[in-house]
Amino acid sequence: MRVKFIGVILAAVFCLAAVSFFGFYLWRQGQTADPFFEFAPIDSVIYVSVRDSVWPEVKTKISDLPFKEFFKQTAENEIFSRLDLSNDVLAQVKRAAFLLVPDENSQLKKVFVFEFKEAWQIPVKFREYTIFGQNFLVVAESKSVLNKIKQVKSGAMFSLSRRVQYKKNNGLFFLYLNAGNLKSYFKADNQPLNNFFVRLSDNDLFLTLKKKNGAWQFSLKGQTATGRDLSLPEPGQKPLSESLPKDFSYYFSGLTLKEIFSYLNSAEAGISDLNRQTQASFQTIYQNDLSVFINGVSTKPIDAVIFAGNKEYAPGFGLVLVMPAPSGGQIKQFEDLARIFLAQKRPAQKERRLSDKSAVIEFLAEPDNWQWAEETINNDQKIRFLSEPALAFEWAYAIKDNKIFLANSRRQLADFFAGKDLITKNLISRCGQSNSGRLIALNPQTQPPELLPYLPAGLVLLKDSGKELAGCIIDF
Repeated sequence: MRVKFIGVILAAVFCLAAVSFFGFYLWRQGQTADPFFEFAPIDSVIYVSVRDSVWPEVKTKISDLPFKEFFKQTAENEIFSRLDLSNDVLAQVKRAAFLLVPDENSQLKKVFVFEFKEAWQIPVKFREYTIFGQNFLVVAESKSVLNKIKQVKSGAMFSLSRRVQYKKNNGLFFLYLNAGNLKSYFKADNQPLNNFFVRLSDNDLFLTLKKKNGAWQFSLKGQTATGRDLSLPEPGQKPLSESLPKDFSYYFSGLTLKEIFSYLNSAEAGISDLNRQTQASFQTIYQNDLSVFINGVSTKPIDAVIFAGNKEYAPGFGLVLVMPAPSGGQIKQFEDLARIFLAQKRPAQKERRLSDKSAVIEFLAEPDNWQWAEETINNDQKIRFLSEPALAFEWAYAIKDNKIFLANSRRQLADFFAGKDLITKNLISRCGQSNSGRLIALNPQTQPPELLPYLPAGLVLLKDSGKELAGCIIDF
C-alpha cells in the first residue's frame, strides 16, 4: 500500500513537472515569437523589432538600448510632436517595431508599430495611424505607406514573413536588412563610397543584440536570396594594423587580393575579360607580366582602412592598405604598373606629318613621363609617392616593421602613422574575443548624419566566428 502511495505521489509530481514544463514552453514561445512581421510589407528595406527583457531579474527596457541618437531624433520627429515619446509611448509598451518602407516615389518612410500592455493606454494624437486588434498601434510618416500596412493586414499584399527565415526575437533587439532594396537605395545616391558598398550588399542580414556582463553584444548572420545561409570565409590571421586613428570610418582585416578580385569578377559583368586583356597588353607593350605581380601578392593577408571624410583623391574616399612587405622585385613592378597606368590615362600628344603632308595628332603612352619621388614624413619615416593632379591621383607607400603601408595620398599615410588613438588588440580584448581571425570595425562618429540615428554611440566591432559574425559595442 505504501509503495503504491509513493508511486501515485511520483506520478503526480511527474505530471505536474510535465505540465509546468509545457506551460513554460508555451509561455516562452509566446514571449519570443515576433508578432510584427505580419505588419511589414514585403518590400521593407529595414525591419527592427525590440522588446523589454523577458526575464524579470534582467531589468532592461527598450529605452535602455544603445541608440540614443535614434531615440532623440524620433522624439523630435513631427509624428510624436504632441506626445512625450518616453512617458506616453515607450513606458507603456512591452514590444515595438521600426520599419523603413518605400512609398510611391521610392522614398523610404518610417513606420512604428507598438504593442501596448493595455488597450486603454494607446494614445491617438497622431496624423497617420491605425489600431489593429486591441493592443497594436501603427504610426507612419505618410498615408500611402500606412495604406500598404493595411493592405498587408488584409491579405492584399504579401508580408515580410514570406521572405524572412528567422522570425523570433529571443533578445532585446532584432534587425533584418533587405539587401536588394538597400542596393537600390545606394545606387540612387551615386557616391563613390556607396558604389563600394553596393558590391557588398548581396546578402540579407540578420542582427540580434543582447546585454551580457554589462556590455552590448550581438551576432550577425547573412542569408542569400535563395534562402541559404551565407558562408563566411575561413578566419584569417591576426590583424596587421596595431592601431587605428580615431577618425577612421571602416576597418577590415584578413582580406586577400585574390578574394577581392574573385568577388569583383562575379559582381561585375565583363571584369574578368578586362583583367585578361589588361594583362595581355601589359605583357605585349611594356614587357611587364602583370600576372606575376598579382600571383605574388594575391594570397597575402591585407588590412583595409577606409576614411569617408577624405574625398580629395580617387576613388573619392581615404584608403590605407596594410600587407606583409613584398620582395624588392615586386615593389619595382608595382611602381612600374602605376607609371604605366598614368601613361595610359594621360598619353603624350605628338604631331606627325603623313606622306601627303597632312598633320595628325598621335597619342603615346610614355611611362617615363612619371617618376616616383621620395620624402620624409613625421620626422623619420621615408615614403615614396606618385602624383598626377589632373587625375586627382596620388599613391604613396612606406615600408615599416616588415609591412608595406599603401595609401591614396601622402597626407592620408602621414595621418595614419600619427594616429595611434585606438590599439587594435585592446579593442578586441574589450569585446571578449581572441586576437585572431577576420575583424571588421565601424566608427559611427564618422558616418554621414543621415545614418547616425541607425547606429549605436560606440565603436562597432565584429569578429568572424565561422558562419556568423559576433561582436560588441565599445565606448571610446
